[in-house]
Amino acid sequence: MLHSLIRDDIPPEKSEGIVQTVLELWDRTYQYWIASTLEKQSMGPKVTSTAVFDSWGRFVNGFQKTPELISIDRIKSLLMDNMAVLSSSFDSLWLIVKGNISLLFYGVTTFFSVIISHGAALLGFFINMIIFLTALFYLLNSSRELYKPVEILTNMIPQYGNTLQLLWKQQQKRCLLLHL
Repeated sequence: MLHSLIRDDIPPEKSEGIVQTVLELWDRTYQYWIASTLEKQSMGPKVTSTAVFDSWGRFVNGFQKTPELISIDRIKSLLMDNMAVLSSSFDSLWLIVKGNISLLFYGVTTFFSVIISHGAALLGFFINMIIFLTALFYLLNSSRELYKPVEILTNMIPQYGNTLQLLWKQQQKRCLLLHL
């Protein structure tokens, strides 16, 4: 493919040099990639990243020395010949991007819908908890030696009032002794 692309307008010796440079760059890049994915104990020649960058520099210099290789007409014909490949590649890429964007959108909207719909329940829970703890604080604060609800119940039932007060005081003493 590379031979047919550059053989028309370029002299054969330059064409052959560019092809050799491209093949060298491809070989070194492939060898570097294979060496980096295999284990460190591999046998054979090792290609370093500097060798790949040197090949890249020779490749760029080869293109700069042949300005007739890069022309608008040549690029346009290359794009027109490969329009089906480019179109299918962009369609596949668009499907992937669209799927990721829709996944992100549905995830964010689901998160906010859960926060909004269950946020009212959480807010109600916290308000009820504050009211309960405030009422409990005032109830315990107003109790003197006997818990206020027990005192109210014993005062409402006068015939068993003294018995309930005694039972309650004995229960409090037991609890205090257990905690000591």
